[in-house]
Amino acid sequence: MNNIELNIIHTDLNFEDKWKSINWNKVESYVNRIQGKIFLAIKNKEYKKLKNLQKLGRKSYYFHLFSVKQVTMVNQGKYTAGIDGKVYSSIQDRIELLNKLKNFNTENYRPKPVKRVYIPKPNGGKRPLGIPTVFDRCIQMLFKLILEPEFEYKFHGNSFGFRPQRNTQDAVELIKRNFGGIKEKYILDADLKGFFDNIEHSMILKHFLPRYQHIINKWLKSKIVENDICRKPLKGTPQGGVISPLLANVALNEFDHYFNPNSNLHLKDIRWKMITIRFADDYVVISESKQILQRIRGLMEKYFSKNGLQFNEKKTKIVERSKGFNFLGFHFIKYPRSYLKVTPSKSSMRKVKKHIKEILDTNKQAKTDAIIYRINQILRGWAMYYRYCNAYQFFSSLDNLLFKWIWNWAKRRHPNKGRKWVVNKYYSSELGNRWRLKGEYWNLMKFSDIKRRKYLWRVGSMSSMNPELHEVWSKKIKLI
Repeated sequence: MNNIELNIIHTDLNFEDKWKSINWNKVESYVNRIQGKIFLAIKNKEYKKLKNLQKLGRKSYYFHLFSVKQVTMVNQGKYTAGIDGKVYSSIQDRIELLNKLKNFNTENYRPKPVKRVYIPKPNGGKRPLGIPTVFDRCIQMLFKLILEPEFEYKFHGNSFGFRPQRNTQDAVELIKRNFGGIKEKYILDADLKGFFDNIEHSMILKHFLPRYQHIINKWLKSKIVENDICRKPLKGTPQGGVISPLLANVALNEFDHYFNPNSNLHLKDIRWKMITIRFADDYVVISESKQILQRIRGLMEKYFSKNGLQFNEKKTKIVERSKGFNFLGFHFIKYPRSYLKVTPSKSSMRKVKKHIKEILDTNKQAKTDAIIYRINQILRGWAMYYRYCNAYQFFSSLDNLLFKWIWNWAKRRHPNKGRKWVVNKYYSSELGNRWRLKGEYWNLMKFSDIKRRKYLWRVGSMSSMNPELHEVWSKKIKLI
């Protein structure tokens, strides 16, 4: 790899050939192997080895390559520029980033201000994002690669958001396992208000070693540019930075350990079963006692207020199991003497209907294949997400509604044609595919085409970065 490195960086000819010759599987394998060693070093309390391995990763050309690839070729914001307006989409641009990473020095590094943008939220509001430059994102990715394995060992097993190989289905399964039983259960559904914008910097920095506090503090103190006005933040971490999700989990990990009674002596006087589950900054606390949850809510408010945070009062509430609650787009409810029912939430149903209706209403003269392609994307993603819950009644109702919309869309395109003509032009007559919208290349999917599956994985406190559990985690990929 050293020969490839020298050729890529110091030769002006054949950039594309040199870049395409990189064995990305080998690069990823090397990164994963070093991350596994970092995980074992902190697990075995080999702190000198930990320091050396993290230094090796920071200086490694493989890590540089992997960082550039993730930021400029893989991540969702790969074509989003920062305050400097640069995207780095060509191979020559990526070579330039590699050169900068090779010559990177922590002491002389000064991150550029982040660009403030707003994206719409499901409830109609706007979510503020802070977009660093592409080079700053590459630096953040590099440090994320070497720091994440260390904290993966420290993170509580009941946190699921922004962690490798953990997803919403894992959190849902843990809720389901603690939601049943004969006795009534109560749920504290809690949401932090403006977490990324209001978290105190000290709450983040105190968990890092001094050798990393300096550069992380630079990112936290990076100026924010909005409407040509530049300001320096006193708190918060820019939601939009590569390392921000890791910083959020690091800051809230102390909470996870404190508010799970099995791992904290301060809560040993709580005799009722209680469990706290966190996904990003959203919480679910389950207990058999409403009084205990009221006490826990008070303790949580006191804990977070010390760090500049508070609950969103509109979203935070204590509810009975039989009343149901929403979490991560699912609705959980269990009536007395009945089974636990997990279904898509009403807001999620409204959202998918709205997306499909917008496609049909705004593409009245588009090619049929283009319509099928766009709707299939939305349909497949939504149905795959909910295929592990009691969603088939909802799938059937959505299929019926989609059929009506498609029929109206097809009839509207040809107001002077009869029904039989519209059916022959737009609908398949193949056995098994009848009454499906057909195109030249594709047929429209149905929600019910996605078959229901049982989620068999139990993640527990296991980490995918533990090399000792490599075979165990490989089974999850096969199951899901």
